[in-house]
Amino acid sequence: MIKSIEIKAFRNIKDKVYKCDKNIITIMGNNTVGKTNTLNAIYWCLTGCDLEGSIDNSLNIPYGEKEASVKVVLDSGTITRTVNSDDFKVVVNINGEDYGSKTAESKIDELLGISELAKKDTERPV
Repeated sequence: MIKSIEIKAFRNIKDKVYKCDKNIITIMGNNTVGKTNTLNAIYWCLTGCDLEGSIDNSLNIPYGEKEASVKVVLDSGTITRTVNSDDFKVVVNINGEDYGSKTAESKIDELLGISELAKKDTERPV
């Protein structure tokens, strides 16, 4: 379960913290206030790509900002994904340790409790 989400300079969201006290999260608001970008931020933090499947991290950093950062606190641990505007290098911090994007994916799968599902998916015959 997601306990909180912290977004810093991600697309049109400057600085936002969501506390999630229930199993159901409702995001409401007028057009262009960041509802879809909030979902994009969570998805990007957990997967490294946006909802459309793009891995172009330059799209996530608002103009004039040095970096975009999204932190998702789960019952099982904390994941923070950050991208820097100088070189678009991505750092994923999981429970206090930094990882590159590729190494982080299996660690995130473990935190989400889906590592066995991911393993079985790759074992399927084509």
